[in-house]
Amino acid sequence: MENKLLGSLADCEIRAKAGWKDGDVKSVKATSFGRNQQMTLCRVPRQYATNGEKSRRTITRHNKLAQNWMSYIEVTGFRFGFVLDQIDKLTDVEKRKAAQVLVPTLSPEESAVLQSYCGMNNEQRRKLRRCLAYQTGIKVIAPDGQVRELKENHFEDNCRSAEMTTKELKRPVKKTKNGNNILSRKSLVLVFTVRPLEHVVCAIRALFQSGEFKIRLGGPCTVGEIFSGKVVVKISADAGGGSFKIIINLVNVKNPQGQEHVHLVGEFSGIKDTPENIRLAFFEEDSIIRSDIEAILNRQCVIVCLKMSDGQLQTIVVENDDADHDIMNPKPLPALTGVTEESVATDEANEMGIGRLKFAQVHELKVLKNDGCFCGISFFDSRGGCVATVMLREHLDGVDFNGLEMKQYMLISAHAADMEYMSGLIGHQGASAKNPCIYNRAKNVDVKDMWNLEVDFPSYEDRTNENIDEDFECFRREYENKLPRSSRTPALRKIVSQNMSHSIVDRKFYKFPMDVLNPGSMHVRTGNTRSLLDFVFHFYRQIADLVPGKHTKAAIFIEEEIRHQQIYLDYLDSQQKDVLMTLESKDKVLDDIVDTINRFRKVAFESPTLSQATRDEYARKLESLEQVYQSRTEGDDGDTEDEKKLKVQLLEQSCLVKNTIDHLQTLYKKHVCFSQRHIVDILKVYGVDLQVYFGGILIGPHCMNLAEHSEKILKAILNKMKEEVQDERLVKAMEKFTEKMVNIFAVWYELCMQMMSKKYQDDDAIAEWKRRVTTIKRLIVDLVETDPPLPGEENPLKLPTTLKWFSLLSSIMLKFLEVWRCFGDVDEQNIESNHPQRNAMAARHRGRRGPAKNLAIMKELEIERAPWMRDGIKEMLEATKAKRAPILRTRAIEELSEDADATLETENAVIENESVTLYDYELEMNDCDALRIPDDFDLPDVLPGVLPDNNNNQQVDADQEGLDPEYDVDLCLAVRRMDTTICACRECGERLIGENAMTIHMNEIHNHSILEENDAVDATVV
Repeated sequence: MENKLLGSLADCEIRAKAGWKDGDVKSVKATSFGRNQQMTLCRVPRQYATNGEKSRRTITRHNKLAQNWMSYIEVTGFRFGFVLDQIDKLTDVEKRKAAQVLVPTLSPEESAVLQSYCGMNNEQRRKLRRCLAYQTGIKVIAPDGQVRELKENHFEDNCRSAEMTTKELKRPVKKTKNGNNILSRKSLVLVFTVRPLEHVVCAIRALFQSGEFKIRLGGPCTVGEIFSGKVVVKISADAGGGSFKIIINLVNVKNPQGQEHVHLVGEFSGIKDTPENIRLAFFEEDSIIRSDIEAILNRQCVIVCLKMSDGQLQTIVVENDDADHDIMNPKPLPALTGVTEESVATDEANEMGIGRLKFAQVHELKVLKNDGCFCGISFFDSRGGCVATVMLREHLDGVDFNGLEMKQYMLISAHAADMEYMSGLIGHQGASAKNPCIYNRAKNVDVKDMWNLEVDFPSYEDRTNENIDEDFECFRREYENKLPRSSRTPALRKIVSQNMSHSIVDRKFYKFPMDVLNPGSMHVRTGNTRSLLDFVFHFYRQIADLVPGKHTKAAIFIEEEIRHQQIYLDYLDSQQKDVLMTLESKDKVLDDIVDTINRFRKVAFESPTLSQATRDEYARKLESLEQVYQSRTEGDDGDTEDEKKLKVQLLEQSCLVKNTIDHLQTLYKKHVCFSQRHIVDILKVYGVDLQVYFGGILIGPHCMNLAEHSEKILKAILNKMKEEVQDERLVKAMEKFTEKMVNIFAVWYELCMQMMSKKYQDDDAIAEWKRRVTTIKRLIVDLVETDPPLPGEENPLKLPTTLKWFSLLSSIMLKFLEVWRCFGDVDEQNIESNHPQRNAMAARHRGRRGPAKNLAIMKELEIERAPWMRDGIKEMLEATKAKRAPILRTRAIEELSEDADATLETENAVIENESVTLYDYELEMNDCDALRIPDDFDLPDVLPGVLPDNNNNQQVDADQEGLDPEYDVDLCLAVRRMDTTICACRECGERLIGENAMTIHMNEIHNHSILEENDAVDATVV
């Protein structure tokens, strides 16, 4: 009975002894997180309402909150025992024994780990602490002050350079008439920044201490003899989730794309990430963020690691400020020669472990000793003078120089971002420019010629730091500085950018070598996968169009209803013409009266030579005109109240009809082509989401699911289409298309795996890359042009001409692969994954506002990357793996939960039975005869186009629509009988015009199983 009633920590084997009395407190030892920790055996009090919890709803809410977090706690391994729900069957003695439970008291670190793993904010952690104290009788979670102090200390130790500043950025308002200039207004925006080099110092120190440093081969330069290796970082930038971010992360790790290695360099939100705003926020001339990024990208930094024999370790970063710095052969520092007490004055950067000096002046290095410990490194020139001192972030205890080891690492970096940021980075116009590529000077015609089978991996003149600067200076000289200003016309700008500056129209954000730019391999993978999927949609759409009479009954019914609604809308427009003409004429009269009043006022009150009699005459005329103006604006002036109301009702009814037409056209699209419906259903079965596709992009997992299961997907689509298509010619075309697409996707899957791979790509792998690229190029050209499944004008397939395909088929990606020997660890994947994390953190702190919220988000994101946080979660999960027992809950919690569920069911039942009613003004519109179609209504000579593919404003002749005279009569009678009242959906409250439209809505949106084809023809509104 004891073992059944008493719970404990999952890894604790201690059980309460019989005979312990109610209220006894015992101390025992148990294991948590793999360490010995003091646990307290205490009494679980009975559920009751405290003074602050008199309300039954409050008790229910608090207990539900505790239960929700208990489910997390159970997963994490924090086990809390509770009395069984069979407690009413026990004796009083058994109840007292059952009330005793083993409960841990968590340290501040463990409390922070629990908060992070469960996704709680500080207020939720405090509330959980109170609930657990109420249920267990002790403070289970560490006090709030201790946890807050722990987090503050960690952030201050690792982000000393963090700043939250307010900057004046520009918010675009609208484009000018010619479309070349954008009007904007200034807005104050919060900008968060941390020095990238500080992140490097702290992250590499933690990596060296963990012993998980991984050698990364490849890169744009070779390592000299003095260097112990390369430290590779990646700088990424992207906008998403409502904010723009710049991040930096280490690559020499087991999982270089993991969020645990991501550190935020800069962030702003609430405003468009235009190149001008990015420059103003981070990259002005005196910006330390710009200076650090330039030093990292231009390979000017050396990491110095000092390690004591007892395992103590500290790192610093030193930047080479030599004017003749060789970017392809970075210079190391001299070796450490001894100990010194000599130093020079240090600034804030030196105190953070960051130094900047000319390596050519440095002759030797000595470790700085002070108060019995090593606290920094001093740099001496050839004459023995100390030129600089860089302090360690934490002192090394001990002064044994023989036990001190120094290693130097070359710091190199890759740069990853999407095409939009890269264009702004170099001052490029964008993908629609005449020279659309940011990596070379290829023109639009060159991009279109990339499918030429006679040339593999075409190469063009590369863009470099030097020629980008030259192009910008040319643009400034020929356009920006052109005098007079009136000569700077849009036509001149177009001539200069297209023919002189190679589409460069702005200054670079910062200096960098072009070999660090990743050609967007992740976006290439996702974008090109979508292009291949478009082949499938377009081909089978053409097949469906070639099948005669293959529209469902629902499509025909919806199409007819759209036609009726369009005719009714034209009728309402004709009714409004007289009203609008009256309003326009009234406005013109009012404008004339206002002009006359202003003229009279000017003469009567501002003319000094006017006689008093004439002035009084003007005053009387002015008073008369003001009365006329008042009567026309506020009085009836010939308009009755019914006429005024009709004006409003006509406009309101027209808006509702337009909304109804838009809604029906959306529903019509899923019936107009049966192939699309089948393809989407099959894609969902294999984990390729429809919403992701129609949102404009396929995210990484969906791309890989499509490529990996392409053969199964394509064959399933073929079999489904064979059920719809009986034409033997079309069936053979589908079989041919499927065979070709299977071969294309097979090669594409191999390319995707190679782009995602984090392994070193040797010469054989690069040769395999070349073979796969040329193969897929040949297969796609064969599918689209050489031997298409549907020849001639029936062929719907076209060769894609996007820059993503150009990066793959030209020499851009090949050159990057030959230099870096890998795509997977230096692409833009982790910054894309960072957007939802930042949004989740923002939701966690949704109770805050302004700078406090932004700073709290940045702090929590950085704290969750802390090594002790990651290690704590890892130890917690490992210590409780496969040792979880069923959690025991109190009967009081169960009873309250059941009552709450019953209340919720009752409320839902009330909501379900409650009918959606129309507003009073909508009921009045339904009673208005002027909004109904009269019995003598005749069709207009020109009928409106109704299909979703047509422009709603375009008028189509009846003969062109294929309407014969007999059908015109039926259509006219159908429109006369049309229900034009406002109907409200009882499920979602949607307002539509007519019962037929509501019938379609109810069955398409709320009841998908009425007919097999999802039709709404035979259904009626209940």
